Amino acid sequence: MLETIGHYRIRRKIGEGAMGTVYEGWDDRLKRLVAVKTILEAKESKEARSRFWREARSLARVNHPNVCQVFDVIEEGDSLILILELLEGQSLAERLLTGITTLEALHIEHQILGALQALHDLGIVHRDLKPSNVFLTRNGTKLLDFGLAQATDATYISDPNETRSTASLTAPGFIVGTPH
Repeated sequence: MLETIGHYRIRRKIGEGAMGTVYEGWDDRLKRLVAVKTILEAKESKEARSRFWREARSLARVNHPNVCQVFDVIEEGDSLILILELLEGQSLAERLLTGITTLEALHIEHQILGALQALHDLGIVHRDLKPSNVFLTRNGTKLLDFGLAQATDATYISDPNETRSTASLTAPGFIVGTPH
């Protein structure tokens, strides 16, 4: 297992998915816990690197209490790493296994809709909304995983010196995200 990434010390692995691994880390500069998300495909796939940068830039533009905050992006050689707010709690997918009340469901839904409205106000469409991408903390609901997010306009770039197109990484007839 990795020991450090930049000035972040890796403490333990907290999750792994098809796209990458998430670790609990310690920020030596600011003396706080963080989530360290590595992307498995970044070394091999130009498309995966593009998705990673889309996630980082999309998250960085959003300031909303129901959206997970991005703190930093690190490039070490071919590796790309996101430094995120560390969340304590459980995914909505895990919580649904034990059942929720109608009142809880409405409260969660209201917070998810608030997060989606903040994204849409910035021209960002999440495109992978599912229970495992919603995290329940004691302070509220957080929307996660912006790897498939898509900007609906050119404000996505936000760097006036960059003239690159915001063309989609997907094409008609192709499914992205979790089909079910």
